[in-house]
Amino acid sequence: MIPKLTFIFLFFFTSMAFSQVNFGIKAGLNVSNIDYNVSGASPEGRTGYFFGTLVDFPLAGDFHLQAEILYSREGIKDGRVDFLNVPVSLKWYFAEGIHVNAGPQLGVVIDAEDGTNGLNTAMLAGVFGLGFETSEGFTVDTRYTMGATSVIDRDIMVDSGRGYNISGIQGWTRTFQLGIGYKF
Repeated sequence: MIPKLTFIFLFFFTSMAFSQVNFGIKAGLNVSNIDYNVSGASPEGRTGYFFGTLVDFPLAGDFHLQAEILYSREGIKDGRVDFLNVPVSLKWYFAEGIHVNAGPQLGVVIDAEDGTNGLNTAMLAGVFGLGFETSEGFTVDTRYTMGATSVIDRDIMVDSGRGYNISGIQGWTRTFQLGIGYKF
């Protein structure tokens, strides 16, 4: 009898918890760049795109936890880097439909214009944003992502006719995103 009651309780609790969860899709525009630790290095940014899925978990009060899986095209003008990004954001709804959000993001390099050799395969970043949601499930949001770990994994060889090695160069991704979405 106890196992049956436990099963019924768990089934009831799980159904109630997941009845509150929202799933959705989103897509949008990226404006990205790489911030190097070399004086005077300021490459031109790249305009790209992102798309993916999300799941939104209501927490206590006006707080939600949102996890996403996004394909994101980023980099600099002369070098595209494609990521599979997984941001997890704590959202606070401070007014009807309007929220701020922040959290960590794990990014995995899946492709690059000149190959992935010399790039870190996984990176951490911080995500900060602002968004609006309608009661029908449509969303608009903007966010800024600051890489916390370097995208560059090795020393760079520069060809100046004689060739020389530059060591200690690091570069962190910086991305501004503007997106739209829909929650079911």
